[in-house]
Amino acid sequence: MCFLVMTRSVVLAVLTMAVTPLAMAQAAGAGPKKIAVMRTQTDGVDAGVGAQVSARIAEMTRLKTGAEVLSAEQITTLLDHERDKQLVGCEQDSCLAEVADALGADVIVAARLSRIDGGYALTITALDAVGAKPLGAVDEKWGGEPLLLLEVIRPAVDRLFSPAGTVPSGLLVVDGVKDGSRILLDDVVRGTAPAGQLSVPVGAHRLNVTLADHEAQSSWVIINSGQTTTVPIAQTAVVPAAAFYETWWFWTALGGGVGVAAAATVGTVVLLGQGDTAKTGINVAINADDTLGGAR
Repeated sequence: MCFLVMTRSVVLAVLTMAVTPLAMAQAAGAGPKKIAVMRTQTDGVDAGVGAQVSARIAEMTRLKTGAEVLSAEQITTLLDHERDKQLVGCEQDSCLAEVADALGADVIVAARLSRIDGGYALTITALDAVGAKPLGAVDEKWGGEPLLLLEVIRPAVDRLFSPAGTVPSGLLVVDGVKDGSRILLDDVVRGTAPAGQLSVPVGAHRLNVTLADHEAQSSWVIINSGQTTTVPIAQTAVVPAAAFYETWWFWTALGGGVGVAAAATVGTVVLLGQGDTAKTGINVAINADDTLGGAR
């Protein structure tokens, strides 16, 4: 069981001095909940990236919920004892419950970012501060441009704080594909071109477009609630490889071989016609065959 040196009353006093009058009024009345966003745990990812993810989660949570949100940096500042700073990144439910109690938060948001084959895996969890009971969790995978990783957080937070049983969605338009092309999202066929606008759950998705005799196209897309995402696709026809007997080098080589064989045959016939030199003619035929055999 974790123990906080700074008591809840002290933390609340600090918060009272730091917040605006509007926030104070909300805290005193039935205003938005207070949400604490913990430091993102990382696995195989630079801690600096984890800090950016935490800040982005706090920003998107504030926009989504309208609540008073404490970022990981703010929590670290408030829990100014060195031992307490370690609690900012704790994962145990009991520990998170104590942090929430000390901060006066109603909800705790914890996240983990891991490096996996082909990209990243992000899990964001919301916990009720009372007993750290799970309220919901969102898992996202991203295999696209690393710089766009932070863009995955907006739809993830959107899903996390949506009403139970609902999944927000957006529209996807795959532009430039040829008629008859199959459109797949996360390995599931969603339609055949021309498919028009596709309604897709928010989040990161793997898009694949296939068409016979064309190179398959693949890309990662991010769908946001109420928005239309257009993905341009350029399809390239596959040029079939020519059969070996259709290539210029085959006929060139074959032509040269026929010429040499013909010359050897003629030479043999001429030499065999010289009577006493029949033995020499046999030798010449054998030498020519050896030469052709070495060239093959």
